[in-house]
Amino acid sequence: MINRYAVCSSPLCNFNTRGNEITIKFCPLCGGNLAYNCPHCNEYIFHKNSLYCAECGKRLKPTPENGKAES
Repeated sequence: MINRYAVCSSPLCNFNTRGNEITIKFCPLCGGNLAYNCPHCNEYIFHKNSLYCAECGKRLKPTPENGKAES
């Protein structure tokens, strides 16, 4: 079975969760929307902590305004 991930869409949040039947819609850490698919090509997210889509190579979420994401 292939695991899918959801990542927080906020550029400053590193939350992610694994599961094939994910039911939450918002990040429990910051309240941002969770992304289950690439916003550019709609491919599933298959890797934890992904910054770029494995299919199309585009960023999964915007670049933070200060240029750095929080750890």
